[in-house]
Amino acid sequence: MMDLAAHAGGASWHVCMSGLQVLPTELISLRAKEAGGNVVVEWTLGSHVNLKEFIVERLVTGGWFEDIDKVSFDPNLVRDYFSFEDHFPARGTSNYYRLKIVDLEPV
Repeated sequence: MMDLAAHAGGASWHVCMSGLQVLPTELISLRAKEAGGNVVVEWTLGSHVNLKEFIVERLVTGGWFEDIDKVSFDPNLVRDYFSFEDHFPARGTSNYYRLKIVDLEPV
């Protein structure tokens, strides 16, 4: 599993990586942006092998992340771009998101 984080608030965003394990996956981009009062988290992959799913998490009060959605990976579809729209972001503050990339064969 690989954890990656993105931030959306105002006009800025940033990506943080933590708890990395080597996976046969190449992440090209990860970003979060505001869109009509919601936040869209987008990511693009280069190469990828044996992926199961992506788990999108949001930082909550207390400094921990909670799962807000799972995006399944279908190896039969040829696609490298993925996204998730958070319809309930925190208002009046920055939102921090983390992306977990889950392998079919956990280490």
